[in-house]
Amino acid sequence: MTRAALPVDLSGPQASWPGAALRLWRDATEHVLAQPDVWHPAPIQGERCLRVTLGAILHEDPDQILITSGVRAAASVIARGARAVLHERPSFTGTVAVLRSVHPDLEILSWADLLAKSRSADAAAGGTVIWLTTPCRNPDGATLARDVWEWIDAVDPADQVVLNEVYRWFGLAPERQVPERQGRVWRTGSLSKLAGGGAGLGWIRGRGVENLAERQHSRPSRCWQRCWCYLLEHGAIELFVDHTVRPAVAASRAFTTELRRVTGIDHRPGGRLPPFLLLPVPTATGREFADRLRAEGIHVGSGEDFLAPTPSIRVCFVNVSEAAARHAARRIGVRLAGGP
Repeated sequence: MTRAALPVDLSGPQASWPGAALRLWRDATEHVLAQPDVWHPAPIQGERCLRVTLGAILHEDPDQILITSGVRAAASVIARGARAVLHERPSFTGTVAVLRSVHPDLEILSWADLLAKSRSADAAAGGTVIWLTTPCRNPDGATLARDVWEWIDAVDPADQVVLNEVYRWFGLAPERQVPERQGRVWRTGSLSKLAGGGAGLGWIRGRGVENLAERQHSRPSRCWQRCWCYLLEHGAIELFVDHTVRPAVAASRAFTTELRRVTGIDHRPGGRLPPFLLLPVPTATGREFADRLRAEGIHVGSGEDFLAPTPSIRVCFVNVSEAAARHAARRIGVRLAGGP
């Protein structure tokens, strides 16, 4: 009897912690809890030590960083000062829900349509937030190209472009990245894709973000911020990159290589190896295709859950081995080709 293949979870499981990071956290709590003011309220812009440490990591002026509890918290703060919101698609829907709770008339558009809309007469009143994700947009891994930056530079000064950089750790090697433009662009991100959704630490950065501090109704405690500062000062980013990012890139390479062998199609966006891909499928809906794969023990997301405009599935390589990625690629490739 042939042994059934083990299940492969490509649905996007939580990132886990390496042992060295757990030990650092224990050291951090011991260090921080010994400080007499640890339970005082945190400054409204965030702990200075944390903003300095993040500034060094993000290449940002600490005075132009606002500490938040994550990207959704940042979306809430930003939305309350906007006249209107334009949001990209496909996309993670968590930010859409937050922004729409403030602006029910939020518009969801492709990058190309966002470009056209921002140039139209409808945008002339100003005060519009334009929300994009780069690098490695979830779910399709798309990253802004240089010509899109030319459009961003030309956006009306009365509008605000916001870049969700939560997947910055999975982006291109530094020598291949598009240089950051300071200008009026705000960037928001968090540590959730390295340390899990419960990391509870994020930021908004860029010129003028200090003026958003009064809109933020809650923020991470001083204890939490100082613990994370301790971790970051002691090399936690490198530990998480080694533990989560590099294996995900290896699994992405294994999956796309095998899928190209089976289907003859290179599905890598721009030749990159993002932590996830959005694959078009030959069924009426992405959910139908995902259900067929689930019966074979392969768990994926459906494109409908990420506002994809056409039937598709989303595959994620976090916490996936190279062998499991190759196995899943073979089965998905056969299904894409219409096989049994």
